[in-house]
Amino acid sequence: MKRLGRLVLLEENWICSFFGAQALGQLGELFRMDVNDILWDYTMLPYATALLDERSYAAATQIISTGKLARLSAVFSNASSAVRNRQFCVRCVQQDLSTYGFSYWRRSHHLPGSWTCPTHQSALYVTEIPSTGRKANNRALPHEVIGRPLFDGKASAALDAVVKTSLGWLHRERGTPIGLTATHYRFMAERHGWIDAEKPISKLAIASSTESKFPTGYLERLGLTENGRVMAWPSLLLRPGTSISFAPVKHAILSAVLSCGPDVGENLAYVATHSSRTLTPGEVLDERCARAARARLSSLLESGAMHLTTREFLSGANAWSAYRHRKAELPTLRAIVREFRSSSASVKPLSPTRRLFRLEYGDGARVD
Repeated sequence: MKRLGRLVLLEENWICSFFGAQALGQLGELFRMDVNDILWDYTMLPYATALLDERSYAAATQIISTGKLARLSAVFSNASSAVRNRQFCVRCVQQDLSTYGFSYWRRSHHLPGSWTCPTHQSALYVTEIPSTGRKANNRALPHEVIGRPLFDGKASAALDAVVKTSLGWLHRERGTPIGLTATHYRFMAERHGWIDAEKPISKLAIASSTESKFPTGYLERLGLTENGRVMAWPSLLLRPGTSISFAPVKHAILSAVLSCGPDVGENLAYVATHSSRTLTPGEVLDERCARAARARLSSLLESGAMHLTTREFLSGANAWSAYRHRKAELPTLRAIVREFRSSSASVKPLSPTRRLFRLEYGDGARVD
């Protein structure tokens, strides 16, 4: 592969990967294939673009049409961010060796959150080979490497549902993305008996239900927890008007949880409690700063203000010092900061392409 890149494609550091589009123009000419066919049939592009908004999807299409495929790197990060290492199915390897005499890596084994083989429903094996980066340019095939199973035992119904949903996005028809809104998820929750119509949803209940549906370590490996607990993203996906764009794996997980239905006694309805517990100083500070930051963000969006840094945004709400020195104690404020960074008011010091396509994964990632 290295010689192909260096001598034929004239790309000294060419990396052959599902998660990129490097030298696809040259490959298309070499094998007499259309670049669009390569992107849709041999890379993660269909999955990575499945939940982009129409504006971002149109921009990606424009990039493809101009041939500047390197600018698609931010699009592919929607798939690669949650897949650290190459994965394979032992039974697929055995079949490949029997049929072809060699094995090969499959896209369907590298879908974020998919821990089972869609063909055999058995646990995938993870290797030490990175899925992206320079070290990903490893020429070893699945039958030539050692791996360990991602989990033991039988896959849960929710885990199977993530695989099925993700596979559908990978093999979707070419065209506009799939629009999944809070209304869609609310309908799913009501249809599957999670909650009655009109009742508000509990953030803690949906987080707890999400944790209970998957194997130990699953959500942690995907980077979707903080201090061992699921963050606020499931409830935000269910909240009408949320302006944050979430990574496809989060949509797949929430869809899986809701489609499986609740266990006996499980319910997502918010129940108001009148606790006499005194709030901690950190909770009081979080509530005050979050209230001020929320009001400032609403004001900025209404006025059309743009290009503010996080410091400028929080300073206007008298919350910068608290955020800077006590961020770990302020979960509500951190959530509002993430919403600000995804809004038109943020300066977003990234290239226009990454600004369009970067989806939010969680706390601590990709800051201003």
